[in-house]
Amino acid sequence: MKTLTQSQLVKRAEKKHAFGQMVKIAMARFVDRPMSKRPKILQQNRKLKLWDGGKYLIRGLSMAPGKTSGHNVCHFMGECFASCIGYFNGWQNMGSTRAAEIARTRYAMEYPQDFRAQLDRELGLLCASAKRKKLIPLVRPNVFSDVNFAIPDFDNHTPDELSTLITDWQDCQFFDYTKHLDRIRYWLKNGMPSNYHVTLSHSENLPWQTANAWLSRGHNISVVYDALYNSRLGRYGDLPTSHRYAGQWRDVVNGDVHDMRIPQYDGHGNLVGLRFKSNGQSAAKSHPTSAFYVKLTTDSDLFRYGGQS
Repeated sequence: MKTLTQSQLVKRAEKKHAFGQMVKIAMARFVDRPMSKRPKILQQNRKLKLWDGGKYLIRGLSMAPGKTSGHNVCHFMGECFASCIGYFNGWQNMGSTRAAEIARTRYAMEYPQDFRAQLDRELGLLCASAKRKKLIPLVRPNVFSDVNFAIPDFDNHTPDELSTLITDWQDCQFFDYTKHLDRIRYWLKNGMPSNYHVTLSHSENLPWQTANAWLSRGHNISVVYDALYNSRLGRYGDLPTSHRYAGQWRDVVNGDVHDMRIPQYDGHGNLVGLRFKSNGQSAAKSHPTSAFYVKLTTDSDLFRYGGQS
């Protein structure tokens, strides 16, 4: 391990202190201001702007992933965090962005009544705007997190005010990814809210039986492949068009075209293929031993490309 000099240690401490101050300032903007003057909770970012089909008014809630805020908002987090695009890529590397997401997460977890009141206010405005524009309001409440917004009284780490959000807002459509297997098993047994579309994320901890049950109900599973993704140079590796997954051939839809994980665009019972994203580096180079992604091969017993049969 590299030994830091005294000056390097001092600079690191100063940087950490400065970031702590940024978080405090961002937090104060939520808790020390009147509701109408607080920063917006629901936002639109590049991922949500990729494509809206001309039918939707889209917003998302970006929290700080994993345990980076001091609150765990990804309870089934696995090896995905080592390459989380919500923390390590693009704008998420900026201190101001991270500080804002940490403050937003602490606001939700430490002041849930105020957070929910503001969220209700913003959803009301979103729905009214969508109605005027003859669009469908569509919200992704977990852009970088995996919080329970849909099952009341389900766990002891989600404030009650948050867990009823989706069932309380029937006039709004919601979509998410999740790795939370307990929620998946609950929905397999009890069904899902009609206004909530959830894509299960493949992981090293996903049992094949659960995967097959989810797909057989017409829901989708996202799979990260080690295909090249370099948006700066416009270089993208091929995704398979079908994949023998959990013992059955499944169609693969390109999930990088847009971020709207709803059946109107992804279909039913499909795999949503995503290229591994690591600032232009290949998966093999940046995370050579990770179980987060699926390694592509030319083996026709596992993957098919284009018109291959």
